[in-house]
Amino acid sequence: MPSNSSARIHRSVTSVVALAALVLVPGCEGSPAGSQPTDSGVGENATVAQAEDRQKNTLEGVAPPVRPDALDDPGPEGAVAAASYFISLFPYLFTSGDLDEWEALGTEDCAVCAQIADGAAELHAEGGRNAGGDFEILHALTSGEDGADGRYIVQLDVVEAPSIRISGDGSQVEQANGRYPELWVSVVWGADGWQVDGVSFGSGPFAAPLAEPPADLDDAGRAGAVAAAANFFLTYSDAHLAREVAALEAISGPDCAFCTGAIASVNDLHTQGSTLAGGTASVETAGADVEQVDDTYRVTIDVVEGGRTITHADGTTASAPSAVHAGIVVTTQFLDGTWVVLEVALP
Repeated sequence: MPSNSSARIHRSVTSVVALAALVLVPGCEGSPAGSQPTDSGVGENATVAQAEDRQKNTLEGVAPPVRPDALDDPGPEGAVAAASYFISLFPYLFTSGDLDEWEALGTEDCAVCAQIADGAAELHAEGGRNAGGDFEILHALTSGEDGADGRYIVQLDVVEAPSIRISGDGSQVEQANGRYPELWVSVVWGADGWQVDGVSFGSGPFAAPLAEPPADLDDAGRAGAVAAAANFFLTYSDAHLAREVAALEAISGPDCAFCTGAIASVNDLHTQGSTLAGGTASVETAGADVEQVDDTYRVTIDVVEGGRTITHADGTTASAPSAVHAGIVVTTQFLDGTWVVLEVALP
């Protein structure tokens, strides 16, 4: 699906200690166009606490993430492992207050690494901590001039679980968090192994992928139309992963050109003996535009299509990064107790 970055994108930026608050990073050279780090607000006169000056109040009984064996690999597999491990340390950092592994991974040039460590140290110095907020990595791939000067740029498609920030006075703030499909991490292999020298969190947070169909599919009105639009893209994603078209065919109208193309692409995967990893869809339905025309509905939504890798029968692979498709219009109708998609128009 083509992307249109200039179209509208609904997003929430209210997280307190969520990733959205950590805008970003000098030192991420080689980032793809459109994902360059933004100004972190650290000027020439700003100061960042040094590691030895921080108060480390480690919470006992909180286990750190398991360090993957692939960190010993200087190639792309090791690069992905390093980026994934680095990001997995984020919730541990704010839960435990243990900064050691985080600081060992970040280079001196990584301003965001120091800023995040400062935030965790300050929270724990005040007697606070985070609970929850674990990360799930849906897909990872390398991009850019891979391996040049030992550097790889890794894109992670990440879902951050809900969390609670617990202050020293016992007050609590719930954080919904969400999905960051375009999280880029710059990693460099050197004498000390892998280190992180830049990060861009990209767009987000977006809605997390649904584990089951939307709840309003039985509604014959506007709420059901929005649910039907979202359900179509969830089914689209699942059909490609399973290489099975039955569920997609069941909700596709006979004259829907986009649906026909989607079904054909699933069948092509099956016929060619190819498999797909990633590509998980999530849909922003909050604030969706809905227009009713007679007994049909035109629903405008934003769709996140996760990074994906196709493995062909001969073992070769092809990858595509995550993309945000804003302003997709789904025309749907409630027929005989079932929502049917009549057409899908991309922006």
